[in-house]
Amino acid sequence: MANLTRFSPRELLSPFEDVQEEMDRMLNSFLGLAPMRAEIDEGCWYPAVDLEEESDHYALIAELPGVNKDEVKVTFSDGTLILSGERKPLHEEKRSGFHRHERCYGKFQRSFALPSQIDSSKINANFKDGVLEIDIPKSAEAQPKQVDISVR
Repeated sequence: MANLTRFSPRELLSPFEDVQEEMDRMLNSFLGLAPMRAEIDEGCWYPAVDLEEESDHYALIAELPGVNKDEVKVTFSDGTLILSGERKPLHEEKRSGFHRHERCYGKFQRSFALPSQIDSSKINANFKDGVLEIDIPKSAEAQPKQVDISVR
């Protein structure tokens, strides 16, 4: 009785979590989506992004904590909006004594295919407190129009 260990239901789920993570990774890779969480082993990370459609524009909001505005690049070409940049470590030197190291650094790139009815000359981006907001206006042809009904 000296070697008894306490049972943890979590131990039963562990193999299934591994399978779920692998399925998520494969599906995201197939669909061209970013992983649900940072891939720490590969040293890359993907900022969380919300993309919303309104009647007259698209709004993209990206969380970029620890990224300097000068390290972010937004381009639009052939119907694709590309958000790229780099988050650099705060300290370059190696430090010992870490018990846990979860923050990821390095380059990132996210691509978003948008419909062809974009007014690319009016795309506007604002960066404040680690949050990037991009306003992507739709062209006049793509916006809903009210049709007048005449009486005969």
